[in-house]
Amino acid sequence: MSDIKLIATDLDGTLFYPKKKRRMVPKDTKAFIDRFTDDGGHLLLVTGRNAFFGEKVGRKIGRPLDYIACNGSLIVCGGKTIFERTIPADLVQRVFKEISDEGFPVMTFLFTKSRNMVCQKKDLALWVKTGYSIYRLWQGTYREPYFKDDAIFQEELQKGEIYKMMMFPGFGKKSKTVSALMARVFQERYPEMNIVASDQAIEFTYKGCTKSEGISFYLDYNQINVDNVLVVGDSGNDVSMFESFKKHSFCMEHGLEDVKAHASHVIKRFSDLENYVYPYAETTAEND
Repeated sequence: MSDIKLIATDLDGTLFYPKKKRRMVPKDTKAFIDRFTDDGGHLLLVTGRNAFFGEKVGRKIGRPLDYIACNGSLIVCGGKTIFERTIPADLVQRVFKEISDEGFPVMTFLFTKSRNMVCQKKDLALWVKTGYSIYRLWQGTYREPYFKDDAIFQEELQKGEIYKMMMFPGFGKKSKTVSALMARVFQERYPEMNIVASDQAIEFTYKGCTKSEGISFYLDYNQINVDNVLVVGDSGNDVSMFESFKKHSFCMEHGLEDVKAHASHVIKRFSDLENYVYPYAETTAEND
């Protein structure tokens, strides 16, 4: 076995690739995780999703898991919250109002401390409503519960217990390009936040809350050497961990070219990591 003791992995498009709407994780991926953890390794989930989903993945995999949620805004280790940082209420209110007044987001989600996800109820075009409904049904076991209610949305906005705000500029082929462009524009406008594009969405967290900083905090807390860590992801919110943990950084082959450029290695499936964690000669000997 190599010197890798911890695999820090993104979920959507990475651990969940290809998607398996019932069992969640592909069989070859599950077999590799079992082998790695049985040998004393640890799997750390690093996701833009909220804490609810970290717990769900642990139950599905059947292994104890720690997780970094909402792009580094919440860290849970051994079932205990060891770090959390919400966006100051006045800041998230100002950013939301300014961007909304410009008529920018088609849809906005708040990832909160008390309600997982809350969506603003807007008069959307029929094709958007229909498309999103179909998308949610298609998600299967990956689907998350959320509230779609203006009163609840405003209540959470005022409470200031928001880990992450996520905005969609639209849906369709051009939305990924638009998201990447607008994320750069908003980052310059709001330097007190961390803003990244992830697939078709733009994600807002408080400054200092990134996947890489979450991993660094976790490593310090558990006294794990940076050389023993492997990171893997596929989208814009994974770039920070590719850059910070360059030596053992892996991007999925289906990721955008400008995302893959930040990683040292490219793989097709999560289970391909087995050839890196377990050198070929060792794997061959075990199979003989």
